[in-house]
Amino acid sequence: MLSGRVSPRFEEVSDTRNPPKMLPNGDVYGDGRLKIHRIPLCTTALCTVSHVTSPSCIWMKPINHITEKLQIYDNSGLIHSQAFHEDRYVMAPIREGVYGRARIRAIIEAKNKAIENLIDTYVKVLFIDEGKTQWLSSKCLAKMDETFAFHPWQAIAVCLFKVSPFRDGLTNEKDLKWSEEEISSLRKIFKKFELFRIEAVLNSVQCNDYHDLVKTNLLIKVNIFGLESENDEMGFSIAHMFAREQGNTVRLDRKLYDGLFQKIYYPDEAEFCITDIMGLETWQKIFPEQNTFGTLDNLELKKLDWLGNEIGREIPLVDVDWLNEQGFCHKGEYLVNVEGRSTISPYEFYARFLKSTHSRENISEIEAVNGNSVQFSSEDDAMIAANNVLVELADELNSFYGHPRNRRIINALRV
Repeated sequence: MLSGRVSPRFEEVSDTRNPPKMLPNGDVYGDGRLKIHRIPLCTTALCTVSHVTSPSCIWMKPINHITEKLQIYDNSGLIHSQAFHEDRYVMAPIREGVYGRARIRAIIEAKNKAIENLIDTYVKVLFIDEGKTQWLSSKCLAKMDETFAFHPWQAIAVCLFKVSPFRDGLTNEKDLKWSEEEISSLRKIFKKFELFRIEAVLNSVQCNDYHDLVKTNLLIKVNIFGLESENDEMGFSIAHMFAREQGNTVRLDRKLYDGLFQKIYYPDEAEFCITDIMGLETWQKIFPEQNTFGTLDNLELKKLDWLGNEIGREIPLVDVDWLNEQGFCHKGEYLVNVEGRSTISPYEFYARFLKSTHSRENISEIEAVNGNSVQFSSEDDAMIAANNVLVELADELNSFYGHPRNRRIINALRV
């Protein structure tokens, strides 16, 4: 479910006097393997349920999640992923025409019946923003741009506290598994509510690692309460409702208080079934065709010389002559809009020049307090117009550089 390679949260500290530093996201070691942190739940949070694997593995989402912003709806920017191995992050189709962030959990090879001696590769991926797993053909996988690695997993894996399966006459806990009937019953209980309050349970042992959370029994243990509204302060205990629903097959341990002693139980299902790959849709087996909108040819990028080895096409510096030619000067004065959020100090700040296009007859002159300068009523209009231009340019740049093929690395020493 969540077992995997070693994935530490913090850097190893050689000196105990130095505070630990969290490992950065992205391509940390420069080998193409991305690091994406998860949301460390340590208190109470309002969430929705994304997917229920079993009572021991429930995927929740905070109400302010940004899953939709981390999905790709335009396949023209996708690049097929040639390299794939277990625990590698990729973009995978979560539904037709939509790619989401995923992590490869398993890989199998199967013979292609249509073509002799051809082996097809299939991968089991975990959609890290949904908590759902799916078998897919490796042909449909796309590379994950590093920018997608700077947002944590939007789905949080938790374990329902105090509940465990009970089988009369079965004493070996290693043989205990959640039945499909029990999992289905829990899913029906969750469907009765749209909003939930989850409370993290104290765990007396902490771990500096995301890996093997299930095997090491360090999955986040929580109490879950179904809420009828955001103003519902009490809620309904999901664990109690589940235990009452299942009767003699589920045990509720009321004396349990430390999350360390909450055992993890797996669902009673096979890791792989041939039907998992037999019924795949077309979009789950092939890489999507590239759209023509927004491609390099349509944007005539071949005419831009900055695609060569040298940067070229650099934006020229703004000087007084250019400002005068463009009409930014009025009676020897220049109107600017200072960006307050980008102000570093009184000696370093950033501003945009504003252009007033109003005629002299439409300008109302108001004497300032000192009587030496003139304030124009068109200043607000000039600021609004300049901001609209800025928004239009930003949208154009985002649309252009939103495609990975339109971006390339620039040596930091040259900037």
